[in-house]
Amino acid sequence: MQHLSESSHSLAPPVPAPVLHHTFGLPDFSQELRCFQTVTCFQAVVNNLEDAHELIDKAISMELKERKPVYVSISCNFPAIPHPTFSREPVPFFLAPKP
Repeated sequence: MQHLSESSHSLAPPVPAPVLHHTFGLPDFSQELRCFQTVTCFQAVVNNLEDAHELIDKAISMELKERKPVYVSISCNFPAIPHPTFSREPVPFFLAPKP
């Protein structure tokens, strides 16, 4: 009688990697950005917390100035990442009126 060790062989079928929302199951995460480039006045892809505030502020400013939609993509792992700026009071956002 032959014994199979769980570490070397598995009788279970392989489990496919989960498909992220809006990716069509492909590893190309820029598909959505390319779709929105033609219909938005500004696109921001937030990949790190260090410049997130600048990109998001720029997107809000452009949206208000141009009165057109913007696209902001935020990495799905950010909610789990602690950052010291999250404990501070928010900075008021100000946009100078058009002359």
